Amino acid sequence: MKPENNDSLFDSFGEYVSTNISVIDLMGTNEKFMKDGFDQLRNDPFMLPIDDLDMKEHLLKNGYVELLDKLKDRLQLLPECMDIYRSFFENESIEMFQLAVKHHLGYVKIVPDEIGVLVNCPASISDIILTPISRVHHEIQLSTRQFIDFYNAVGKDSKRLFLNAKGSNKVSQFIQLWVSGSLGIRNSISNSTVVVT
Repeated sequence: MKPENNDSLFDSFGEYVSTNISVIDLMGTNEKFMKDGFDQLRNDPFMLPIDDLDMKEHLLKNGYVELLDKLKDRLQLLPECMDIYRSFFENESIEMFQLAVKHHLGYVKIVPDEIGVLVNCPASISDIILTPISRVHHEIQLSTRQFIDFYNAVGKDSKRLFLNAKGSNKVSQFIQLWVSGSLGIRNSISNSTVVVT
């Protein structure tokens, strides 16, 4: 089963990614809300570039846009992070951020682009979701590049590879599972396998 099809695993992934929403991200959002006439739903897009055309083709063919789309639906301001947020913002501001995330994530549209992946996003939440999604994107590119090197080294015979996912955190472990799955690399060992870490 693909890791993104395991709801429990994916929910945990979304929670861990959400811990990357920082006070700095919220400060940018707060400044926007303070301006008169701020249009919360104005498109404030950001780009997730993919500089390697072969990697871009591989990621898009293997459901990368769908993965990001499913991830953005799980982003949230976590209760475990509220003490940090409350050190900088009043409760009313935090509630405003929570409502914006809850009600405006549905307006986010993630689409392939010539440069990579374009995230069309309401201005109300663009600063909030930029950092967590960008970090996942960066790590997926690094893991994909590394795993493709192993994949090519064994003549693109994924049966000779085995994933030994020991990422430094839950996000890294999930990303390694997803990337290895996109290359057909198993996460269980058998004869004639090479361990990929």
